[in-house]
Amino acid sequence: MLDRLPLQVKPDDDVICQALQNEVVLLKLNGQQYFGLGDVGADAWKLLTENGEVAAVAEQLCQNYAGDPATIRSDFHALVGELIEAGLLKAVDV
Repeated sequence: MLDRLPLQVKPDDDVICQALQNEVVLLKLNGQQYFGLGDVGADAWKLLTENGEVAAVAEQLCQNYAGDPATIRSDFHALVGELIEAGLLKAVDV
């Protein structure tokens, strides 16, 4: 896992995304790997592609979903770290 997340991210150039009802399927062309994100993960991906600011997306998810905001942020940060490590997201220079 990453020690520290970047402030802003965007999808890697070789990632194709397809929304299917309440989920998102991601294909990493370099390596031909498929990844699936369920309801909340799909919402997080959509928000990240619209506004790559990690903190802003975390706050939006806290507003969109009931639950402990600290847990929502922690789970979201873990997801972002996993997506970066899988090569699906990359840091944006700000």
